[in-house]
Amino acid sequence: EGHGTGTQAGDVEETQALARTLASVATAEEKLLIGSVKSNIGHLEAAAGIASIIKAVLVPEHGVIPPSINFKTLNPKLKFDEWKLKLVRELLPFPAKNGTRRISVNGFGYCGTNAHAILDDTESYLKSRGITHNTELTGEPARDRAGPRLFVVSAQDKEGLKRVKEPLAKYVDAKAEHLETIDEDSEEFLSELAYTLSERRSRLQWKTYAVASSTEELVDVLGDAENPALVAQSSRVPRM
Repeated sequence: EGHGTGTQAGDVEETQALARTLASVATAEEKLLIGSVKSNIGHLEAAAGIASIIKAVLVPEHGVIPPSINFKTLNPKLKFDEWKLKLVRELLPFPAKNGTRRISVNGFGYCGTNAHAILDDTESYLKSRGITHNTELTGEPARDRAGPRLFVVSAQDKEGLKRVKEPLAKYVDAKAEHLETIDEDSEEFLSELAYTLSERRSRLQWKTYAVASSTEELVDVLGDAENPALVAQSSRVPRM
């Protein structure tokens, strides 16, 4: 992912540097693929670097390289064939070396603050370190997620917390019985429930929480009136 501003001097200097370094191990058959997100969305100036990083994260995760569009005529000073460089002009599958998708990013500032970042795809990075993970982009959701989880509950008034916790405890208890009858683990259910309560429910004025590692523990905590979990009121009235 090049800086690629399209200037007469800048592009020549940048591609020559790439030819002397990264492309020095490329071949005529396997050239170094280059491009710039600026051809797609323009120059974002102060945000140009983060735009390139966002592209560099998405490209190896999805396994495809988007084209640099609006390209018409190559600067005659750019000797791409000789330098073993190739501008991506159509959607391409990401070539993986030893199963790893790797991309580097150039970012050059007006005042001489220059940066170069190298990113690997999540799948190969975590596999190489034996880390179990949960990702929608590069693999199946991980099942090994045992351990305490935070379950957030909120309501419009303090008494409403009790009204929310009671049916929630009944639901968890019934769900646990169902999972047991079909011989399925409850770990995924607990993780999804914790996520839903935290990220997919309205955050109302009064809040409390439960910490549990199993469905049985969660039912006990939700049904315990003496549970010392903090009950707090938001200092800001929700906008209606």
